[in-house]
Amino acid sequence: RRVAPGARLLVWGNRPVPDSLPDGVQVVRVEDGFLRSVGLGADLVQPLSWVMDTRGMYYDASQPSDLESLLQDSHFDDAMLARAARLRHRIVETGLSKYNVGNISWTRTVGAERVILVPGQVESDASILTAAMGIRTNIELLLAVREANPDAYVLYKPHPDVVAGLRAMCVGEEQARNLCDEMVEGAAISALLPHVDAVHVLTSLTGFEALLRGKSVTCY
Repeated sequence: RRVAPGARLLVWGNRPVPDSLPDGVQVVRVEDGFLRSVGLGADLVQPLSWVMDTRGMYYDASQPSDLESLLQDSHFDDAMLARAARLRHRIVETGLSKYNVGNISWTRTVGAERVILVPGQVESDASILTAAMGIRTNIELLLAVREANPDAYVLYKPHPDVVAGLRAMCVGEEQARNLCDEMVEGAAISALLPHVDAVHVLTSLTGFEALLRGKSVTCY
């Protein structure tokens, strides 16, 4: 009732748009940015960036988004590509990630020929609900990775919200240690990615962060 005709209305994530909006209201969907903060959103650490989209959210496969349209239809000139390359290099060189948490070092196991990193997710996350087509749990993901890669060294990293006790462990996640070769909790994701060969994800942004570092990524 407080939204004026012709106003701009910010809606978090993919939550439903209110009924009976006045004429001319522009809806803009808002979510945490890809480089969010030093600390977790679930811990109410203030975000340093937001994604804003007038069509939908980038993780929602059921509808288009401004980001999807931008990537498919835009022409990027040489100056823009060079700027993007510099940004990518800076992100990788400074070890930036979405949350920038974790301070434990990790060393690749001697003799591991192929290491696959599997990042856990919060299974109620909107991206899983709107983009995961079949497998929707961390345990199902681990099972699928192990079945497809029986000889690989599988490294599982639980979601930092779960490790911090801010979210409940997902159903059956206590079995994860039996399905992977190693579980790592306190290392920063940017400290792991240079030392693994591939990343297997449901919808985790870790996949995008791995692509920035030239790693092979498989989405389930």
